[in-house]
Amino acid sequence: MNLLLQRIDLLAIGGDHAAQRELILIELLYVVLRAAAKDRERGDNRASAR
Repeated sequence: MNLLLQRIDLLAIGGDHAAQRELILIELLYVVLRAAAKDRERGDNRASAR
């Protein structure tokens, strides 16, 4: 999933509930970490191909 292409209104999703906002933050961090790991893996593959 490319978050740059997604428009998300987190306030509407999370509402006034702190627990919901925290879960949204955890999910977003998980997505970012997965994307960073994939980018790093691609970078490692490029370096080893040289």
